[in-house]
Amino acid sequence: MNIAQNADAAGLPRLLESPGHGIFLRYDTQNAADDSEVTRIALRAIFDFAELFCRPLLIGLSTAYWEDDFDWPMNKPKPAAPYRVLRSARPPEGLEIRPLWADEQVTVAEELDYDTVSGFVANAVGSDPAGVRMNWDYLWVRASMVRLPSTSRLNEDGSISVQDRIWTLDHPVENLDGAHWVCGPRRNTLDAPIEFQLGRQFFELSLRIAIHWSIWAPGGSGHPRIHAGVETLRAAGWTVGTAETPPRK
Repeated sequence: MNIAQNADAAGLPRLLESPGHGIFLRYDTQNAADDSEVTRIALRAIFDFAELFCRPLLIGLSTAYWEDDFDWPMNKPKPAAPYRVLRSARPPEGLEIRPLWADEQVTVAEELDYDTVSGFVANAVGSDPAGVRMNWDYLWVRASMVRLPSTSRLNEDGSISVQDRIWTLDHPVENLDGAHWVCGPRRNTLDAPIEFQLGRQFFELSLRIAIHWSIWAPGGSGHPRIHAGVETLRAAGWTVGTAETPPRK
């Protein structure tokens, strides 16, 4: 990734500093049949929102022993392996696979699709040697690949120029399935283009979608795809909050 001091970056897409542009959604799970149904609702939210334009490359899962009466994780004791990571076996060149936890247990898969991630979650919550009931309380998508809008302007070398504070970065672009994609995090970009955080407690799912490129933020050429994804979730029963009233943690 080439870096040059930015003299005039007008019109270039921008990298948005963490926490980026946030979208917050909630789902009431009191009427869900069982835990597998809650997990299905949670994972379908990510994959239905991201359909055809965003691919997870690394997923982190936090697990805990579970208090069923309150749908709440127990503080003690801790599972033998509370932190699990599922990552792509063939990440794009230059992707930074950074540990989420010091003692995480890593699984590798050819593709992080809905079925693979569902199996990963089921194995994580059903594999504690103590035989005590477990559940997941948080799930993160911290690395992703996102398809650029067809109107995006690329450089002669196939990269895309983006503004990061006072710098202009020439960010690599992947060619896949007849489209152009960008991925992250990379050495000079701390965040993925789009990240997800799912939480569950008190019979409620919370979903935060963090957008770190202005292309997909309001006013950007890719924002209509984000809006369509949110409408898909609304139709599935999710309700939209605001940055001022995020889902409970």
